Amino acid sequence: MPSATKAVESKSGGAANLLRGSDLPRTMRELKVKVDQVREGPENFNSPLIMDLEDSPIEGKDSIPLNITNTKALIELLGDDYSQWAGATVTFAKILTNNPQTRQNTWGLRVTDARRGRPTKKKAAKKAAVKEAADNDVPF
Repeated sequence: MPSATKAVESKSGGAANLLRGSDLPRTMRELKVKVDQVREGPENFNSPLIMDLEDSPIEGKDSIPLNITNTKALIELLGDDYSQWAGATVTFAKILTNNPQTRQNTWGLRVTDARRGRPTKKKAAKKAAVKEAADNDVPF
């Protein structure tokens, strides 16, 4: 069974000419894609997985690199066995992020929970726990 968790643990450098948030039109804030297949990134590539798109190429590109954050979000949504992700519809939000190599702001893609249009459950649960802790804080 291919494991997305093991793929995340094995990556740490490189780049490729794949679909990124900066490739999308300025007005596009969300992207829904259907997964054709997911494969491990090359050895010198920073992203652990590459998602090939079932739909026709988007902005001339037919794959999306899945960084560690997006891979973990997809594990949460679709399970650890990335060979089973084929056929799933995944929603990405176009977000402004910091490129760790250049330390410049750039447009990126972040997996969202399409059912709620927000980051995946884990982040929402963490925010709820922080809010609850703040609500239970007793002033002295």
